[in-house]
Amino acid sequence: MHLPRRRRVGLTLIELLVTVLLVALVFGIAYRIMSRARSESRKGFWLQKAITELRNGTRAIAMRLKKTSYPTTIAKTGSRQVVISYKEKRTFDESGRLRNLVVKPSTGMNLSSRAGVIPTSSTPRRLLLFPMCVPEMDIDAYTPGLITWVEVLLEPDTVFAINGLSRIVVRERDEIYDTRSLPDRAFGLEGSFDSTLTIANRKTLVHDVGRVRLDVFATDELSGIHVSKTGSVGTTMKKKYLVSLRIECVNPVDKTMVIGDQCSVTIHTDVNIIP
Repeated sequence: MHLPRRRRVGLTLIELLVTVLLVALVFGIAYRIMSRARSESRKGFWLQKAITELRNGTRAIAMRLKKTSYPTTIAKTGSRQVVISYKEKRTFDESGRLRNLVVKPSTGMNLSSRAGVIPTSSTPRRLLLFPMCVPEMDIDAYTPGLITWVEVLLEPDTVFAINGLSRIVVRERDEIYDTRSLPDRAFGLEGSFDSTLTIANRKTLVHDVGRVRLDVFATDELSGIHVSKTGSVGTTMKKKYLVSLRIECVNPVDKTMVIGDQCSVTIHTDVNIIP
């Protein structure tokens, strides 16, 4: 009489190893899929952030560049209201004809700009420096003028040693001007940017900056035709400048992902190129 064979319970060592390997393979594939999805999600968030910062940053710089101007005095002489510029002195006769035009050679209040490609650096670098001026009013009541000095800087990121990237920063300083003691009013002003002025506003516009490109283009423009009392005719020309700024951002994780934006503005001052 034969007894029935007992059924085997449990797994052999080989079957156990195969099961463990299959489970590890499934979890490994799942982890790689989740890691890739997380990486792509981070890239998407960075791209969205970079696009927003670039758009808002170039717009903010362009808005300030459009306001570049020299100090001006708006005053009342007898029954006439006159505008006296820092850069030009115009002399008119009784009929309103332009008799003489003098251009001040001073460059202290010109826009200062770098030119070409500016790479990131471990030290801050000034990209642009320019004045935005509110006129001095001396008609019925007196109001002093205001110069807002705008600096656009390329500063190293807080983790520059790791990613080698920089950021675009804007700083503003305010300066009051009063020309009542000067015979030529605003035309008699002398001076330039004073770095000891208190910073009134500071804002970081763009992060993860890989490089910046600045280009300055100039064209000749007629400033005025003046006729002297003796009948001689003089023509004064001046330069009209266009400043183009391009900012490129680099993904700090995936350095192959680069995105940029630019702005181009015709300014209202002369230009000094920073060496």
